[in-house]
Amino acid sequence: MNKKRIETDIQKIAERYINNRSDTNFASLYSRIKYGLRSYIFGIVKNIDDTDDIEVKVLEKVWKNIHMYDPNKAKFSTWLYRIALFESLQYIANRNKSHKHILPEDVSNIYANTIAGTCCNNDDAFITHDNIDYVTENYIDFTEVTKDDITQDLYDASLTCINLLKDQYRMVLYEKLVNCKTIVDIANEKQIPITTVKNWLFKGRIELRNMIKEKFGRLYESYCEFEIN
Repeated sequence: MNKKRIETDIQKIAERYINNRSDTNFASLYSRIKYGLRSYIFGIVKNIDDTDDIEVKVLEKVWKNIHMYDPNKAKFSTWLYRIALFESLQYIANRNKSHKHILPEDVSNIYANTIAGTCCNNDDAFITHDNIDYVTENYIDFTEVTKDDITQDLYDASLTCINLLKDQYRMVLYEKLVNCKTIVDIANEKQIPITTVKNWLFKGRIELRNMIKEKFGRLYESYCEFEIN
């Protein structure tokens, strides 16, 4: 099968999923893109465990943001690999940070323009202010805090929300994000298929982000202000 035929098949499968966002159609799309996607990611990060992590993040973005894809502007494969490139570069940048708390990066959703394909420049993605005026939940008190303060608070809020998720999502997110286990390790220890772990991870992250925005909205917004300013 030549390259042109492969891209055409992926496009049709992707458009079928756009028209009917069912688990079955998403599974068909994933089955078609997974080998090429993993090879592309691995070519950037050069590590199997990192590839697993990034693949889950990319699938999450596709699942959540497929409505932002416009077939008239680009092929689905172009849109997909643009997301994969950004997630790979962001992952490398986060991995090289000394900060120990990784959860806020997983629960923030501040790169919508990049996901939409309107911007692929990552140069300014991690420039932040040293401090901001933080508005507390009662909208009255104002306290000067550092990004580390907000990051710690959001980390604690994330743990609170993880404990409120469905059993399967709570288990995989806690093992992955808190205990820092690989997807393969989780699958082996829990005797669950790797594909199931990946599925629970990306769906669990979506529910986690939504819960944090609902229960800790002001804190979430304050963290995002650091990231976009």
